[in-house]
Amino acid sequence: NCALCHFNLAYAYHENNQIEYAQESYEKAIDLDPTCSLFLEHLARLHFENQDYLEAIRFFHRSSLIGHIQPISLGLWGRALFEQGLYEQSIETFEHLLEREQQPTIFAGANYWLALANLKLKRVAASRQITNKLLKHQNVDHKLLCELGEHFIEAKCLSIAKKIFESVAIQKEEEILVRLRLDDIKSIEKQIDEMLPKLFDGDEER
Repeated sequence: NCALCHFNLAYAYHENNQIEYAQESYEKAIDLDPTCSLFLEHLARLHFENQDYLEAIRFFHRSSLIGHIQPISLGLWGRALFEQGLYEQSIETFEHLLEREQQPTIFAGANYWLALANLKLKRVAASRQITNKLLKHQNVDHKLLCELGEHFIEAKCLSIAKKIFESVAIQKEEEILVRLRLDDIKSIEKQIDEMLPKLFDGDEER
């Protein structure tokens, strides 16, 4: 009947990737002590890892109502909300994370998901602003920036995508794929330049 013993057993199962046993032991710990936010938080993480995002959201929420939720859990909570298409709530969660924590990895990750969530909501200006802040920050993982650039291309936001890939190309000269992507963007821009004059007939319209 010791909740902490069940939690420690669950943690060991979790680390050993014995998911069913871990979940059972986390749930037993929570049954014995439903007021411990740490127990709820770890069960939420387990659900997140299993891509059971709705359950992860539910337990992260319960945990936050009881106690102080850890930064990594806030990030996972924001991700779970994003994966469920709850973009407004995802933005709120990542903003809350950035208010509490400015460690470089967390700063980069949180802003990456903030930019994507705003893109999903068609808030291009907000997404560009967040991305510009990321580009000014030192030591942001270039793979993360490239992924963001791909999302901007998909959203037809070529100027910010070009800026991202140019920034990565300067820092990582060996990135051939980045340079190829820049060539793709320039090719699209050339097509646009050729199309625009043909869209209108009269001088005034042009």
